Amino acid sequence: MQQGGERETMTTEIFPLYSRLDPEITARLRARALAAKATTAQSALEYILFAIFGATILIAAIALIVTNSASFRRVPNLVSEGIRADRVNILVLQTYHARDRDVITTDALMLLSIKPSTHEVAVTSIPRDLWVKLGNYGQRRLGAAPAVAKSAGYPGEGPGLTADTIETVLGQPVHAYVKIERHDLLQAINAVGGIDVNIERSFYEYGRRDRFMRGRHHLGGQRALRYAFSPFVLGPAADRFAREARQEQIIAALAAKASSPQNVARLSSLSVGEHTNLTTQQIGWVAATLSSREPRRVTLGPYMDTFQVETIADTGEAVRPRSGDFRQIRDLVANLFTPTAIATN
Repeated sequence: MQQGGERETMTTEIFPLYSRLDPEITARLRARALAAKATTAQSALEYILFAIFGATILIAAIALIVTNSASFRRVPNLVSEGIRADRVNILVLQTYHARDRDVITTDALMLLSIKPSTHEVAVTSIPRDLWVKLGNYGQRRLGAAPAVAKSAGYPGEGPGLTADTIETVLGQPVHAYVKIERHDLLQAINAVGGIDVNIERSFYEYGRRDRFMRGRHHLGGQRALRYAFSPFVLGPAADRFAREARQEQIIAALAAKASSPQNVARLSSLSVGEHTNLTTQQIGWVAATLSSREPRRVTLGPYMDTFQVETIADTGEAVRPRSGDFRQIRDLVANLFTPTAIATN
């Protein structure tokens, strides 16, 4: 305090505790940093990056909502268009879902074709190992479509990608689909009291030591699946096209038997999930048509060659058209209801 009554004025100044730089240099650098401003170009770039970041988040949110919506997973029902064109094509997709590994595999693929004016029916087996271009996902086995569609979020999921690919390969529109898992097929066959099939060639299934003799036989669910899908078969019966023929048999036999009123009631009680985009009326029409006419069974075997796949994602034997393209196969499928040039099992 100063003498003579003057009040002492106290000032407080903050000094850095320590700096290797000269205090004057530090002060100048601090002043320059505070005075620095972003240029117009820098500000514009910041706004653009912020806008892109925000748009990316918005698009991702919309995609998540859309891909999880019921409409996105739905495959259009075009049966009315098929009836007007006098040919209805229904994809039959038989799959197996290994829930312990969350993997979907394809057991069988068929195109069920009906000519409404004459009630003729044809079932074309399509090899699951057919080497095709799956949408924008590269060359794959056709049977990989359900797994690819699930991981990629394809519209209509497995049935959607499979149907779109078959349309491209065969040159025929797919008007509807029926998806059957192996367990559901087992339940359905048991629900109708088993099915009757005509075994054309005897063979031995060594997995369960089951001998299938030539002739007409009544098969329950477990034995029907063993007959059609078991890998424990040797000789000519082990050929992929012979296996496809057996798969055609049990699907056609089930569809024919399911058309009776009592069996329709039994099947309707099963909780089998979302398996088709056919309406109840259309299912009845298809079942009645199948029960009134023996389907013509068609194989693509005579037009196919086997080859070895050796890619990073896939190895093993697959099939492709012997001619190098799908023109012969498209002609065959286009003329299913013309008796000439039909390849049958």
